[in-house]
Amino acid sequence: MAKEAGITTVPSAIGGVDFFSSLFGMPAENAIRLVNWWPDVYGCVHRRGFREWERGAPGNVESIYAFHSRFGQDFLYAFAGTEMLDVTSLDATPDPVVTGLASALWQATMFANSAGTHKVFVNGIDDPIWLHQVTPPAIDYDRLTAGDGIVAGTISGVNPNDFVDITIHQKRLWFVEKDTTYGWYLPPEQVWGVASKFDFGPLFKRGGYLQSLATWTIDSSDGPDDLLVAFGSEGDVVVYKGIDPDSSTGDWALQGVYYAGAPIAGHRFHTKVSGDLKFVTTQGLMSMNTMFTSSQTVAPQNSVEQQMVQQFIAEQANLYGFLPGWDLKFLAAFNMLILNIPSVTQEGSLQLVENVVNSKWSTFLGLDATCWVTDYQEFPFFGSDDRVIQGWVGNTDNVTPEDPAGKPITALVQQAYNFFGTPANNKQVGLFRPNFLTTSKVAWKAIVSYDFTFKIPMLQFFPPQVGVPAWDQAIWDASYWSGGLHAQKAWASAEGMGFAGSLSMATRSDGEVVWVNTDFTISSGGIL
Repeated sequence: MAKEAGITTVPSAIGGVDFFSSLFGMPAENAIRLVNWWPDVYGCVHRRGFREWERGAPGNVESIYAFHSRFGQDFLYAFAGTEMLDVTSLDATPDPVVTGLASALWQATMFANSAGTHKVFVNGIDDPIWLHQVTPPAIDYDRLTAGDGIVAGTISGVNPNDFVDITIHQKRLWFVEKDTTYGWYLPPEQVWGVASKFDFGPLFKRGGYLQSLATWTIDSSDGPDDLLVAFGSEGDVVVYKGIDPDSSTGDWALQGVYYAGAPIAGHRFHTKVSGDLKFVTTQGLMSMNTMFTSSQTVAPQNSVEQQMVQQFIAEQANLYGFLPGWDLKFLAAFNMLILNIPSVTQEGSLQLVENVVNSKWSTFLGLDATCWVTDYQEFPFFGSDDRVIQGWVGNTDNVTPEDPAGKPITALVQQAYNFFGTPANNKQVGLFRPNFLTTSKVAWKAIVSYDFTFKIPMLQFFPPQVGVPAWDQAIWDASYWSGGLHAQKAWASAEGMGFAGSLSMATRSDGEVVWVNTDFTISSGGIL
């Protein structure tokens, strides 16, 4: 005999996407699938949109970097085809500043000394590019070449066009020589000079080559300190503390050698997040704060943050880890960690994103990015085909001079299966109502799936107009609102019955959208 219907309210998917929990035990606020929603502390928010910054690069944009001069000027550069392009200004034509390059895949670091600020770019084929500003507003685009290390712009001891990666550690530029286990470093505060070699190979127990170098800041009993981290191609991670490997004072010391799984392809698999160094390998997302647990450095960290997505990242790394386009970046202005995952599907690349404030995750689609930069004008910029795109701006996608309104953003979710308090009882959702706060109309369609079935479809990400039915029935909507955030709520009917129900929903809007919660009317029956 059925019990009287009651009403219950479930939070929106503020727990983020969950690739860890079982379907039976997943918390109600988590999601089996979450696309283009940003799990904020007060509700799930439609991800922000993007606009075309510049177009017309001579090929696919494969690298993008910012330069911040000591004179307070900021510049943005992209690499495409055989050219380095100035893409600083919105809606301008990309301006070639260096031509005749053999590759568009470059690594770079900022470096400051008494002569000013510098940016050094390497790619393992061409002579490194040395960007600096002596007299504003002019920028000098010099090259670092093999030489005696005495003449300005020359490096001795190694051919600099073999440098494939670069970092700065303890006031020194460090380079990775391609297809070797050698790191090379210059004297303190020098952009060129006599390079010295350091061989990490004897510490790579699994063989391979030196793939990348990075720095990691820790707070030991002696105060904050930067350590040098060397990543071997087969998964060995070597950590050194000190300033000068040639020092007679003995301050250069090995701190540990760890195994973390083979890194994904390229050199953009690691990034600094506050005091942590995070990186991606075939084992998933790794953290130096978690790995390096000596009592002289930091205490072990809680791994719950990575737990929710670890299996998914590991699977993607094993499937697509050989592809170019992996990029891990931290966007401090929005407390966002972005992992760009390349794909061979027509949907393009996928972004796995974390809100580091609450350690919740989501996925973004529709941003077919090849590379990212997150330190220019406090917005993320990415390359896509022959364009440079500004992300996380406005509430529509693909804003261009020809289409200044852009396209409304589509978001998808399948929330965790919910037993509504009676796990063994058969039940039926009669009506349900997602509650939105929005600046514009939210077009939405949803169903309630029962007993661990998955019926959420993949919708077109650039639909012709808001309000066009996407499924086999019309989309429910509400009237347009003006001004700030206003409530939008409307009941819909559900079909079917089972012992566990899951909300599957597609939303589409060209305004700001906050999904707060969902109300359900529930009729419960006997034990199945």
